[in-house]
Amino acid sequence: MHSACSMEYHWKQIDKEISLSPMPTEYQGATVKILCNDCQTHCTVPFHVLGMKCTGCGSYNTAQDGGLIQQQQGGEQQQQGEEQEEEEQQQEEEEEEQQQEEEEQEDIETDTEPEQLPTPY
Repeated sequence: MHSACSMEYHWKQIDKEISLSPMPTEYQGATVKILCNDCQTHCTVPFHVLGMKCTGCGSYNTAQDGGLIQQQQGGEQQQQGEEQEEEEQQQEEEEEEQQQEEEEQEDIETDTEPEQLPTPY
């Protein structure tokens, strides 16, 4: 499984492609364990669908050794941020409704004049 010839040019091309292809937010920060087929190094590297680069020799001639290791920073923080935004929006809507009700009540109180009774003759 070793590379049969120098693949340095090819590895640089993959580096460029990866830099131009960011992973979706749910995969950002995810890592994976790999085995390098060129230098036999086991290492943990950032996950990318285009390839996982060996930290030992820089080769992309690697094999994934296990599943994704999710970092809880990217996806979970984004989800928490979205939940917080929803709560804030809901709170703003409730405050607006309450303010409208108060304004309507004030309008009712100021618009109504005391009922005039007919004067007796």
